[in-house]
Amino acid sequence: MKKKNKSKRLTLIIFISLLTALVFGLSSRYLKISVSSNETEYPENYLFVTENDDMSSDTKKILFFSSAWCGPCGTIRNKLVDAAFQNEKVNIFEISLEAGNSLTGNFDVKSVPTVILESNGRTYNVEGFDIPALDKLVSQSMLE
Repeated sequence: MKKKNKSKRLTLIIFISLLTALVFGLSSRYLKISVSSNETEYPENYLFVTENDDMSSDTKKILFFSSAWCGPCGTIRNKLVDAAFQNEKVNIFEISLEAGNSLTGNFDVKSVPTVILESNGRTYNVEGFDIPALDKLVSQSMLE
């Protein structure tokens, strides 16, 4: 009987600990959930797109479909911001799903994060959190 009560108590303590962590936001530190910050400095060729914005570009362009609730999107955003600082000839457009964008349908986006490179009439896609494929796409965009 005592063992059963001890088990219930332990379960309750674990539950309360997890609930407290979620309420006070500690989960983001331990789960490594990326939260975007207004303090981030973005280069001129990294643009946040709304539904009516013009995304025409004479140069290569990278389209980054993201969402505020998407943890991996923060990591990918950091990589793309670094790429934008390294090469001003590549325009990077970030399209947030929260903006109610119909652009996701135009580009057949099924999940976030999705990164699309448009170059010389060709399109290259990376869906999901595939860092090696993203690195290859970014390095390909840097080639002249």
